[in-house]
Amino acid sequence: MKGNSDNVFLPPVSNKCKNFTPPYPICLTTACGQDFLCFFTKKFGFSNHFLTPKPIKIDGVEYCCSEQFYMYMKAMYFDYRSLAEEIMLTNDPSTIKKLGNADTMRQRQANGAELKCRDFDHDKWRKVKRNVMLTGLRAKFEQNVQLFNMLIETENALLIEASQTDLFWGIGCSLNGEEIKSIDNWRGSNQMGILLMKLRTEFQYRCRANEYVIKKEEYEDDCF
Repeated sequence: MKGNSDNVFLPPVSNKCKNFTPPYPICLTTACGQDFLCFFTKKFGFSNHFLTPKPIKIDGVEYCCSEQFYMYMKAMYFDYRSLAEEIMLTNDPSTIKKLGNADTMRQRQANGAELKCRDFDHDKWRKVKRNVMLTGLRAKFEQNVQLFNMLIETENALLIEASQTDLFWGIGCSLNGEEIKSIDNWRGSNQMGILLMKLRTEFQYRCRANEYVIKKEEYEDDCF
Protein backbone atom coordinates (compact mmCIF):
# COMPACT_ATOMS: atom_id res chain seq x y z
CA MET A 1 0.00 0.00 0.00
CA LYS A 2 3.01 2.25 0.19
CA GLY A 3 2.93 5.31 -2.02
CA ASN A 4 3.21 9.06 -2.18
CA SER A 5 0.65 10.32 0.32
CA ASP A 6 0.09 13.45 -1.76
CA ASN A 7 -1.32 11.30 -4.56
CA VAL A 8 -3.44 8.95 -2.43
CA PHE A 9 -7.02 9.92 -1.65
CA LEU A 10 -8.85 7.86 0.95
CA PRO A 11 -12.64 7.39 1.00
CA PRO A 12 -14.39 9.68 3.49
CA VAL A 13 -15.23 8.39 6.96
CA SER A 14 -18.66 9.30 8.34
CA ASN A 15 -19.03 11.19 11.61
CA LYS A 16 -20.61 8.09 13.13
CA CYS A 17 -17.56 5.99 12.26
CA LYS A 18 -15.22 8.63 13.68
CA ASN A 19 -16.72 7.97 17.11
CA PHE A 20 -16.28 4.20 16.99
CA THR A 21 -14.67 2.43 19.96
CA PRO A 22 -13.72 -1.28 20.29
CA PRO A 23 -14.96 -3.78 19.35
CA TYR A 24 -15.54 -1.45 16.37
CA PRO A 25 -12.46 -0.30 14.43
CA ILE A 26 -11.16 3.08 15.53
CA CYS A 27 -10.71 6.14 13.33
CA LEU A 28 -7.26 7.64 12.83
CA THR A 29 -6.25 10.63 10.73
CA THR A 30 -3.20 10.91 8.51
CA ALA A 31 -0.82 13.85 8.69
CA CYS A 32 -2.49 15.24 5.57
CA GLY A 33 -5.95 15.12 7.17
CA GLN A 34 -7.43 11.93 5.72
CA ASP A 35 -9.36 9.50 7.92
CA PHE A 36 -9.29 5.70 7.95
CA LEU A 37 -10.49 2.88 10.21
CA CYS A 38 -8.04 0.45 11.77
CA PHE A 39 -7.94 -2.52 14.11
CA PHE A 40 -5.52 -4.97 15.69
CA THR A 41 -5.65 -7.41 18.64
CA LYS A 42 -8.53 -9.48 19.98
CA LYS A 43 -10.55 -6.56 21.37
CA PHE A 44 -11.54 -5.58 17.82
CA GLY A 45 -14.33 -7.46 16.07
CA PHE A 46 -12.53 -7.44 12.72
CA SER A 47 -9.46 -9.14 14.17
CA ASN A 48 -8.93 -12.85 13.56
CA HIS A 49 -8.28 -13.16 17.29
CA PHE A 50 -11.71 -11.84 18.27
CA LEU A 51 -13.75 -14.56 19.98
CA THR A 52 -17.08 -14.50 18.18
CA PRO A 53 -20.36 -14.41 20.14
CA LYS A 54 -21.50 -17.46 18.18
CA PRO A 55 -19.04 -20.17 17.09
CA ILE A 56 -18.11 -20.08 13.42
CA LYS A 57 -19.51 -23.23 11.87
CA ILE A 58 -17.96 -24.48 8.62
CA ASP A 59 -18.59 -27.96 7.21
CA GLY A 60 -20.02 -29.11 10.53
CA VAL A 61 -17.01 -27.98 12.60
CA GLU A 62 -17.26 -25.10 15.10
CA TYR A 63 -14.44 -22.61 15.58
CA CYS A 64 -14.04 -20.03 18.35
CA CYS A 65 -12.52 -17.45 16.01
CA SER A 66 -11.41 -17.08 12.40
CA GLU A 67 -7.78 -17.58 13.50
CA GLN A 68 -8.66 -21.08 14.70
CA PHE A 69 -10.24 -21.95 11.35
CA TYR A 70 -7.31 -20.53 9.40
CA MET A 71 -4.62 -22.31 11.40
CA TYR A 72 -6.57 -25.57 11.47
CA MET A 73 -6.85 -25.49 7.68
CA LYS A 74 -3.15 -24.65 7.40
CA ALA A 75 -2.22 -27.67 9.51
CA MET A 76 -4.56 -29.98 7.61
CA TYR A 77 -3.35 -28.73 4.23
CA PHE A 78 0.07 -30.22 5.00
CA ASP A 79 -1.30 -33.22 6.95
CA TYR A 80 -0.20 -32.04 10.39
CA ARG A 81 -3.08 -33.91 11.96
CA SER A 82 -1.86 -33.97 15.56
CA LEU A 83 -1.22 -30.25 15.36
CA ALA A 84 -4.68 -29.67 13.91
CA GLU A 85 -6.18 -31.49 16.90
CA GLU A 86 -4.20 -29.33 19.33
CA ILE A 87 -5.37 -26.19 17.57
CA MET A 88 -8.97 -27.28 18.11
CA LEU A 89 -8.40 -27.98 21.82
CA THR A 90 -7.66 -24.38 22.79
CA ASN A 91 -9.76 -21.22 22.65
CA ASP A 92 -6.79 -18.91 23.16
CA PRO A 93 -6.05 -17.09 19.87
CA SER A 94 -2.42 -16.34 20.79
CA THR A 95 -1.77 -20.02 21.47
CA ILE A 96 -3.50 -20.94 18.22
CA LYS A 97 -1.28 -18.53 16.29
CA LYS A 98 1.88 -19.98 17.84
CA LEU A 99 0.77 -23.53 17.09
CA GLY A 100 0.14 -22.67 13.45
CA ASN A 101 3.44 -20.86 12.98
CA ALA A 102 5.62 -22.25 10.18
CA ASP A 103 8.60 -22.64 12.53
CA THR A 104 6.45 -24.62 14.97
CA MET A 105 5.31 -26.90 12.16
CA ARG A 106 8.85 -27.57 10.97
CA GLN A 107 10.04 -28.21 14.53
CA ARG A 108 7.26 -30.73 15.13
CA GLN A 109 8.18 -32.52 11.94
CA ALA A 110 11.87 -32.59 12.90
CA ASN A 111 11.03 -33.92 16.38
CA GLY A 112 8.92 -36.72 14.95
CA ALA A 113 5.65 -35.38 16.35
CA GLU A 114 4.10 -35.44 12.87
CA LEU A 115 5.06 -38.69 11.16
CA LYS A 116 2.87 -38.47 8.08
CA CYS A 117 2.96 -34.75 7.38
CA ARG A 118 4.32 -33.13 4.24
CA ASP A 119 7.03 -30.48 4.30
CA PHE A 120 5.60 -27.05 4.95
CA ASP A 121 5.95 -25.06 1.73
CA HIS A 122 5.41 -21.30 1.91
CA ASP A 123 4.93 -21.02 -1.85
CA LYS A 124 2.17 -23.64 -1.89
CA TRP A 125 0.42 -22.05 1.10
CA ARG A 126 0.60 -18.58 -0.44
CA LYS A 127 -1.43 -19.83 -3.39
CA VAL A 128 -4.40 -20.82 -1.24
CA LYS A 129 -4.26 -18.85 2.00
CA ARG A 130 -6.26 -15.84 0.80
CA ASN A 131 -9.15 -18.08 -0.22
CA VAL A 132 -8.92 -19.99 3.06
CA MET A 133 -9.08 -16.73 4.99
CA LEU A 134 -11.96 -15.43 2.89
CA THR A 135 -13.97 -18.59 3.62
CA GLY A 136 -13.43 -18.14 7.35
CA LEU A 137 -14.25 -14.44 7.31
CA ARG A 138 -17.41 -14.88 5.27
CA ALA A 139 -18.72 -17.46 7.74
CA LYS A 140 -17.69 -15.30 10.70
CA PHE A 141 -19.68 -12.28 9.55
CA GLU A 142 -22.64 -14.16 8.08
CA GLN A 143 -23.16 -16.15 11.28
CA ASN A 144 -22.68 -13.28 13.75
CA VAL A 145 -25.25 -10.57 13.13
CA GLN A 146 -23.58 -7.82 15.15
CA LEU A 147 -20.32 -8.34 13.31
CA PHE A 148 -22.21 -8.28 10.01
CA ASN A 149 -23.82 -4.97 11.00
CA MET A 150 -20.49 -3.63 12.22
CA LEU A 151 -18.92 -4.24 8.83
CA ILE A 152 -21.85 -2.65 6.99
CA GLU A 153 -21.72 0.40 9.27
CA THR A 154 -18.18 1.21 8.16
CA GLU A 155 -19.77 2.26 4.84
CA ASN A 156 -16.95 2.86 2.33
CA ALA A 157 -14.14 3.71 4.75
CA LEU A 158 -10.68 2.25 4.24
CA LEU A 159 -10.13 -0.67 6.65
CA ILE A 160 -6.59 -1.23 7.88
CA GLU A 161 -5.08 -4.05 9.94
CA ALA A 162 -2.49 -2.20 12.01
CA SER A 163 -0.01 -5.04 12.47
CA GLN A 164 3.53 -3.80 12.89
CA THR A 165 5.13 -7.13 11.96
CA ASP A 166 2.79 -8.63 9.35
CA LEU A 167 3.44 -7.22 5.89
CA PHE A 168 0.92 -9.50 4.17
CA TRP A 169 -2.24 -9.26 6.27
CA GLY A 170 -1.32 -5.89 7.78
CA ILE A 171 0.42 -2.65 6.83
CA GLY A 172 3.57 -2.94 8.93
CA CYS A 173 2.61 -0.11 11.29
CA SER A 174 1.45 -0.15 14.90
CA LEU A 175 -2.00 1.06 15.89
CA ASN A 176 -0.49 3.32 18.54
CA GLY A 177 2.57 4.59 16.70
CA GLU A 178 3.05 7.88 14.90
CA GLU A 179 4.25 6.25 11.68
CA ILE A 180 0.77 4.97 10.86
CA LYS A 181 -0.31 8.57 10.28
CA SER A 182 1.78 8.75 7.11
CA ILE A 183 0.62 6.63 4.17
CA ASP A 184 4.23 6.53 2.97
CA ASN A 185 5.00 4.30 5.97
CA TRP A 186 2.40 1.66 5.07
CA ARG A 187 4.82 -1.04 3.93
CA GLY A 188 2.43 -4.00 4.05
CA SER A 189 -0.21 -5.06 1.53
CA ASN A 190 -3.12 -5.02 4.06
CA GLN A 191 -4.70 -8.19 2.69
CA MET A 192 -6.93 -8.53 5.77
CA GLY A 193 -8.37 -5.09 5.21
CA ILE A 194 -8.79 -5.81 1.51
CA LEU A 195 -10.70 -9.04 2.18
CA LEU A 196 -12.95 -7.30 4.71
CA MET A 197 -13.74 -4.55 2.22
CA LYS A 198 -14.44 -7.17 -0.44
CA LEU A 199 -16.93 -8.85 1.89
CA ARG A 200 -18.42 -5.49 2.83
CA THR A 201 -19.14 -4.73 -0.82
CA GLU A 202 -20.72 -8.16 -1.22
CA PHE A 203 -22.87 -7.71 1.89
CA GLN A 204 -23.90 -4.18 0.91
CA TYR A 205 -25.11 -5.48 -2.43
CA ARG A 206 -27.06 -8.27 -0.75
CA CYS A 207 -28.65 -5.82 1.67
CA ARG A 208 -29.73 -3.56 -1.19
CA ALA A 209 -31.17 -6.59 -2.95
CA ASN A 210 -33.00 -7.59 0.26
CA GLU A 211 -31.22 -10.92 0.26
CA TYR A 212 -30.07 -10.54 3.85
CA VAL A 213 -32.69 -9.36 6.32
CA ILE A 214 -31.69 -8.87 9.96
CA LYS A 215 -34.34 -9.73 12.49
CA LYS A 216 -34.50 -7.36 15.45
CA GLU A 217 -34.81 -10.13 18.02
CA GLU A 218 -31.84 -11.97 16.54
CA TYR A 219 -29.74 -8.82 16.73
CA GLU A 220 -30.66 -8.24 20.36
CA ASP A 221 -29.82 -11.79 21.36
CA ASP A 222 -26.45 -11.75 19.60
CA CYS A 223 -24.38 -9.62 21.99
CA PHE A 224 -20.68 -9.19 22.73
